[in-house]
Amino acid sequence: MELRPSFQIPALIKSLTDVVLPAVDPANKLALEQGQLVVGMLHLMAQRLPLQYRYDRHELVSYVALSDQLLTQAA
Repeated sequence: MELRPSFQIPALIKSLTDVVLPAVDPANKLALEQGQLVVGMLHLMAQRLPLQYRYDRHELVSYVALSDQLLTQAA
């Protein structure tokens, strides 16, 4: 069974916010800040996940076009 990122990312966010961050020593400001930074990045990744396929496809089309141009120049 393969878990999809659309399921994994919210589970990671919940784990970090409900279990990990509350267990961090409140006096350790740097650790708390870094934990919150990770949660924020995961939220951003979750928002952009629906666009990822389009980004990947655009990049692939660009690489194919570049390889066609290189083949034309080499011939």
